[in-house]
Amino acid sequence: MAELIETLFSSSSFIPHGHCYLWQTNLVGLHVLSDTIIALAYYSIPITLVYFVQKRKDLPFDWIFLLFGAFIISCGTTHLMEIWTLWHPDYWLSGLLKAGTALISLYTAIALVQLIPQALLLPSPAQLSEMNQQLQQQIHDRQQAEAQVRQLNQALEAKVAQRTADLEQSMNQVRESMQRATLAMDAAKMGSWDWDLATQKIIWSTYHEWLWGYEVGTAERSYEDWARRVHPEDLARVEAAIEQAQVTDSDLSEEYRVVWEDGSVHWVASFGRFYRGEKGERLQMMGLVQNVDERKRTEAALLESESRFRTLADNISQLAWMADSNGWIFWYNRRWFDYTGTNLEQMQGWGWQKVHHPDHIDRVVERYRHCVVETGQIWEDTFPLRRRDGVYRWFLSRAIPITDENGKILRWFGTNTDVTDLKNVQNTLEERNNELDSFVHVVSHDLKAPLRAIANLSEWIEDDLDGKLEADTQQQMVLLRSRVYRMEAMITGLLNYARVGRGYVEIEAVVVADLLLEVIDSLAIPTTFTVKVAPDLPTILTKRLLLFQVFANLIGNGVKHHDRADGLIQVSVIDRQEFYEFGVADDGPGIAPEEQASIFNMFQSGSSQKKDSTGVGLAIVKKIIESETGIIRVESQVGQGTAFYFTWPKQPRTQV
Repeated sequence: MAELIETLFSSSSFIPHGHCYLWQTNLVGLHVLSDTIIALAYYSIPITLVYFVQKRKDLPFDWIFLLFGAFIISCGTTHLMEIWTLWHPDYWLSGLLKAGTALISLYTAIALVQLIPQALLLPSPAQLSEMNQQLQQQIHDRQQAEAQVRQLNQALEAKVAQRTADLEQSMNQVRESMQRATLAMDAAKMGSWDWDLATQKIIWSTYHEWLWGYEVGTAERSYEDWARRVHPEDLARVEAAIEQAQVTDSDLSEEYRVVWEDGSVHWVASFGRFYRGEKGERLQMMGLVQNVDERKRTEAALLESESRFRTLADNISQLAWMADSNGWIFWYNRRWFDYTGTNLEQMQGWGWQKVHHPDHIDRVVERYRHCVVETGQIWEDTFPLRRRDGVYRWFLSRAIPITDENGKILRWFGTNTDVTDLKNVQNTLEERNNELDSFVHVVSHDLKAPLRAIANLSEWIEDDLDGKLEADTQQQMVLLRSRVYRMEAMITGLLNYARVGRGYVEIEAVVVADLLLEVIDSLAIPTTFTVKVAPDLPTILTKRLLLFQVFANLIGNGVKHHDRADGLIQVSVIDRQEFYEFGVADDGPGIAPEEQASIFNMFQSGSSQKKDSTGVGLAIVKKIIESETGIIRVESQVGQGTAFYFTWPKQPRTQV
C-alpha cells in the first residue's frame, strides 16, 4: 500500500509538464488560467444541481442530477490536476483521477440511457400547460353554468314581473288609443259602426248617431235605422254597393246623402269592410262614416269656378293654354282649336310645335325651355302660328307662372295674341323709318360736308399765311375749327339719338362681365385709371348692342370728364326681382345738384364737364334705357364723384 502511494506521488522518473511548453510564460499562463476557470465552472454546476434537487422535493429521478454532479466534479478535478503537473510530474496520480472520472462518466451514460424511456413518459411543459388550461376551462364552464342558472332564474322572475307590467301598460295603451281614436274621429267629423250580420244589430258611435240626426244615447241600432235616413235616390245604389262588397269580398267606399228629420240634407262618405270567422263565414262588417258637407260645397264651388273660367277662356280674343311645372301643356281654350284646326290629343305636351313656322321653331323652343323649364322666368316671344287653312299669322305670346304660398311653381298660364295687323303697320313704319334714315343720312352728309370744308379752308389759310398771322388770329382759327368739330359731333349725336329704338336688334344671352371687358377694351382707357367690376355680374337675355352703348357712354364719361389724370371707375349690380340695377360710379369732380335734372336733356351738360362735350351722350343713354322699360338716375356731390344707376329688365321687351 505504501509502495502504491509512493508510486502515485513519485516524480523522480518524469519531468514536469511545463517542459513541454518550454516554460514559456505566456503559454504556461494561458493553460493555468483556462484550466482554473474550467475547474471553477465545473465545481459551481454541481452546487447548483444539489441546490435545485433540495428545493424540488417532487422532482423525479433526482439521483441522476447527483450523478451528473459527481461526474462534473471529477471533470473539474482533472483540470486542476493538469495545473499541478505543470510543475510536479505526478502523472500516475493524474491518470488515476482520469480513470475515476472515466468510471463515473461511463456509469452516468449507462444510467442515462436506461432513464430516457421513463423520462419520455413524463408530461412535457406544453402538455402540462394544456392539461392545466383544460382543468381551468372545466372550472370556468361549471361556474358559467351556475351563473346561467342564476340568470335564468332572475330572468324568469323579471319576465313574470315585466309581463305583468306590460299587461297593465297594454291595457292603458288600449284605453289611450281608444281615447285618441275617438278624439281623432270627432275632430275629423267621423263616426264608426259595427254591424253584426247574425243579429242584424249595429253599434254606432256617438258621432254616427248625431250624423244621422238621431238623439245621442242609443248606441245599439238596426239596419232599418240606417236605411231610414239615407236619401231615397241614393239608397238603392248604396245597398247594391254593400251587396257587391259582400259578394266580391271587397271594401265598401261610397258617398251618399242623409236626410234628417227636419228635412236638411247632409253628405257623408262611408267606408266598410267584411270580417270572416275561422271557417270563412262572414261574421261582421265594420266601418267609418265622415261628414263631407264642406268638401262637397268646395267641389261645387270649384266646378262653378272652373265653368266660369272655361266660359271666359273660350270667349276671350286670345288663344290660351295651361302647362304643368315642367312645361307640358295639358289644356287649350276653344279658340286655339278653332284657329289651328287641331284637337287636344294632337297638341298636348309639346305637340304645339306642329303649328309653328319651321324658320322660328328652334328659337321659340330654346327660349320656352329657358324660361319655363329651366329658370321659371316669365316667357314672352313673338312668332308666326299656322292657321287651319295653312296661312301663318304673327302672335305675341306670354306665359306667367302660377305659384303656391311658398313660391313653388304649380303650373303656367299662357296666351297668344294675334299681332299680324300690328306687324304689318310696323313693317310700313319700318319702311318709313328707312326712308327717314336715308333722309337723315343725306342731311347729315350735306351738313357735315360744308363743316369739313370750313375746317380744311381754315387750315389752308394758316398754311398760306404761315408766319404772317398774329397770335390772336391763330387762336381764332383754332377756335373756329374746334367749333366746327363740335358741330359735326353734335350732328352725329343727333343722328344716333334719332335712331334709338328704331329697327330690330337681336336678342341674345349676354354675359355682362364679358361685355364690360369689351367695353373697356374699346374705350382705350388710360393706364392711370382703374376700373373695378363687381364679381357677381349676371347673364341676361337682352339686346347686346344697346347694353354695350349704355356702359360705353357712362364709363367713357367717367374717364373723359375726370378732373385728374388718374381716377377710379366702379361698376356694381343689385338684383331687383324683375330688374337688375347697375351702377357706374367715378371719383371725379361731381355734378352740382341744380344741374342734375338737366344733364339728360339734349345738348345739355354740367359745368364740370369738358367744354367740347356735345351734351348728347346722356340723352342717348336715357332714351335707350327707357326704350327697354328701365330708368336712370344720378347721385352726385361736387368734389365727391358721380354715380349713375340704371335698371335693366331680366326679360327683354318683346319686339313685334
